Amino acid sequence: MTPALAALLLAAAQQTTPVETPAVSAEAAYSDRVTLLAADKACAFFTPAERALLDALAERSRDDLARAGRSDTGLDRIKTEAQADVTCDQQAVRDAAASHRDHASRLAFNGELAFPGLYQDWVSERRQRTTPLWRIHQTDRARIATLGVHPGENGDVLALALRSEIAPAYAVMVIRNVERQAEPLDFTADGLLPAPYDDPLSAWGGAAGAEIRFSAAKRLDGEVAAQLAPASGTPAYAFSFPQRAMDALRTLAPRDAVRFELTDARGEPIQTLFFEAGMFNAALAVQALPAPPPETTEAAASR
Repeated sequence: MTPALAALLLAAAQQTTPVETPAVSAEAAYSDRVTLLAADKACAFFTPAERALLDALAERSRDDLARAGRSDTGLDRIKTEAQADVTCDQQAVRDAAASHRDHASRLAFNGELAFPGLYQDWVSERRQRTTPLWRIHQTDRARIATLGVHPGENGDVLALALRSEIAPAYAVMVIRNVERQAEPLDFTADGLLPAPYDDPLSAWGGAAGAEIRFSAAKRLDGEVAAQLAPASGTPAYAFSFPQRAMDALRTLAPRDAVRFELTDARGEPIQTLFFEAGMFNAALAVQALPAPPPETTEAAASR
């Protein structure tokens, strides 16, 4: 086990959220995480949820390196070198796998977890409530809108809830089309230009012709909207989006922007909202971890 991996696992065991620590560089974290992913592929160490969590953490490490200027070629080289000669009987690999399983188990005990982004966090909730709630959600920088996965009547749906003086009739989600553009474009040219829309979250995304648009599937009723939108005296509105929109969101890099365009019944623009793709996949992965028995959760909370 490398010193970096040992430090990473120690940090993971001590934290409630799986984020980088100063003791572990993004490159070392990425190398160790893709090594463990390769080991799992060969040796089946993890459950699907545990692997999804590890995959999301590796994705975050890679994104940190890309944001810092590392090329795709260089990142692919790190991955190839890290995955070379991985065998199931290596004690360091088995210890690392056990530490990741333990980390996932610790995360499962938390009723609420925040997964930090550069600007905005994804919050994963597992507390049981009788009223509609978010499974995972992110609130925009102005605190007037929330994007997340909502347990609807027919299963989980991607939803947007907001407060607005003007009633929006339509909502469209716009994100990078990964089939047309493999990596997000830095519209600021490494900080030399202002971010589009005068919002730092809009700095990364798809170029013209490399975006995909998803129209809202339906408008949620007012009572649900009021429960899901950030607290305010302004009227609440909420929209759900098709499953393919959530699937597309899962393909983005953490630094990608997620843009929502709201218009009135005549098609006139009302508002443009931005969210950060961030650790969307990590927050969803935690949702898939098996929840501990209620009595176990209560006992852990009382310690």
